[in-house]
Amino acid sequence: MRIAILGAECTGKTQLALELAAQLRDDFPCVVCETETLLLSAVYADVLHSDTSLYAQAIEQHRGVGLTLLTGMDFPLEGQDNLRNDQSLRIRIDQRLRQVLVESGIPFCTVYGCANERRAQALQVIQRANGVVPESTGTPWKWSCEKCSDSECEHRLFSALLGPAPT
Repeated sequence: MRIAILGAECTGKTQLALELAAQLRDDFPCVVCETETLLLSAVYADVLHSDTSLYAQAIEQHRGVGLTLLTGMDFPLEGQDNLRNDQSLRIRIDQRLRQVLVESGIPFCTVYGCANERRAQALQVIQRANGVVPESTGTPWKWSCEKCSDSECEHRLFSALLGPAPT
């Protein structure tokens, strides 16, 4: 299975790709791709230069990928050059990348958290994609209110949270 790991600058793509490749080589025959995808290049060309000419080929090529992981924006921005230090550019790349994936009908899973959390999330997604259902790690989360969409219920919840602290 080909796995594409996409994301804006400094979102942990390289680290995740290396960790997954090392961990998966014995369990699953897969190829882990990282930022060297035409789709990510097309997004950068669009955002930086208003050049949309790569999208058709990039989207068609990306359809051959078995699984797309998108790295969340919760990693700190750490770079040495102007491109890697521009938070507003990083946000625009992330937004455009998500928009292109959704509009193109390309399914993706977003991984968040520290490196270990991202790796664990990615491994669960990969296992499920390969028909392996991971064991539960705890009690399933339940809504505390059966009317979670009810505005009155939400009002009571937030009122209680913002009210005076118990003594």
